Amino acid sequence: MLTARQRHLAALRRQHVDRPSVANPTSIVTTDLQDKLGIHFPYAHQDATQMAALALAGHMELGYDVVSPIFAGGTHEA
Repeated sequence: MLTARQRHLAALRRQHVDRPSVANPTSIVTTDLQDKLGIHFPYAHQDATQMAALALAGHMELGYDVVSPIFAGGTHEA
């Protein structure tokens, strides 16, 4: 079984993977995710630790294969 990193890099190289890599090049932070973590915009924008936690949540809470510290302009409804 591949690690998330191995899976994603192999997929980018068009190599064999054990399952499709899950990634998103845009923000995946929803109001539901913010509520689950107790971290909310716009306050999180002033705290690097909170922003890092929101970025990591895509991997830790949602099972994405990448950590995407991309916050494209606001909150999305789930």
